[in-house]
Amino acid sequence: MIGARHIFASNTETNDQFGAAVSLSADGNSLAVGAEFEDSNTVGVSNDGSGEADNSANSAGAVYVFSRSGVVWSQQAYVKASNTEQGDQFGIAVSLSDDGNTLAVGANEDSNAIGINVRILSNHFDFLLPESRDEHIL
Repeated sequence: MIGARHIFASNTETNDQFGAAVSLSADGNSLAVGAEFEDSNTVGVSNDGSGEADNSANSAGAVYVFSRSGVVWSQQAYVKASNTEQGDQFGIAVSLSDDGNTLAVGANEDSNAIGINVRILSNHFDFLLPESRDEHIL
């Protein structure tokens, strides 16, 4: 939800830490906002609100991507890890490329998986979802 001077998560809840990590693209048109204590157990990326109400994975974390058109900001994506688990804190760090088309997301994920999986999704981002321990590159 976008306010006159504020940007809010689409599923705001107390203690999610929405805004603890933020990144604005150099062109000023894309904004990524981390919420490391968000609790949804959903995986992947959505832009229709699906999975946001689930609170079964305490502190799994999420990232919200917003875009600006003129003076109006709107949420473009709700981003979760490809392997969401309780305590991952996905979104503890975020970084957007200069043009806003590439997003790197930090997490405290603790699996032993290695390597990078590539997925192309149907919006303006090309998503690269690695199975590494410390980051997800979108």
